[in-house]
Amino acid sequence: MSSPPCNRTPENWGYKMFRTKKASSRAKPILYLTTTVQRAGNTYPVEVYLLPKKNSSAVIKDGKVILRLSQFLTSKQREEHIRSLVDRISKRIEEQQPKPWEFALEDGAVLNTWGRRYMLHVKASTKPTPSIRIKDQAITVSAPASPTARLTTQIQQTVRRELAQVYQPVLEEFMLGLNRATLRSGKLNRVTFREQKSRWGSCAANGNINISSRLLFLPTELLAYVCIHELCHLQHMNHGKRFWALVRKFMPEFDKFRKQLHQY
Repeated sequence: MSSPPCNRTPENWGYKMFRTKKASSRAKPILYLTTTVQRAGNTYPVEVYLLPKKNSSAVIKDGKVILRLSQFLTSKQREEHIRSLVDRISKRIEEQQPKPWEFALEDGAVLNTWGRRYMLHVKASTKPTPSIRIKDQAITVSAPASPTARLTTQIQQTVRRELAQVYQPVLEEFMLGLNRATLRSGKLNRVTFREQKSRWGSCAANGNINISSRLLFLPTELLAYVCIHELCHLQHMNHGKRFWALVRKFMPEFDKFRKQLHQY
């Protein structure tokens, strides 16, 4: 096949047709219907959208089940796709093992945090906004009966934030002692719990270290590894060979704890 003549323009090569097709694929999704599905003790809102595409898909996002269907399907085909996608996403929900910090909102449930046991007391409330109170080793949660998955996630986050305030002095003392026993760095400025979802800890150039509140529900040796990891960043703000050599110097078995964290 010969190459296109030099005097032919992009429009002659079908550029306008391609551009039109690309623009239509970015069309705004149309909300088709909303419903709910109950799985694993939680109620999940379901939103079904129609899009100008061939394939259908399902995701869980922010406590919602989002279904995306092709707008070219017939009504009968849409019903079949919705049923199939809901079954598929339901199996995924049931197969997912809850993480230690994703505790069930059940009256009498026990939360283990760094050797301390908290009893969860759940009370039904008519108020849409839940309230949480921690006293001694009891956590009282007042929330609507049968909360949605999204509300359950919000309550779990609030409990973690409240527990983080309780344990903040413990974290500070632990980090200062660890620094004295290892790096003895004068750069350490402040250590704080944060609701971090994608990382276990972080270290800023100004010496501020953040620790994920999820670590409250994991063994303390994993907390020690994360703290040493972040302390070593005070000396090496990278993950180069010298950084890992420093981590190994203060925690020779860090590989074992690093692998354990990957399980979560």
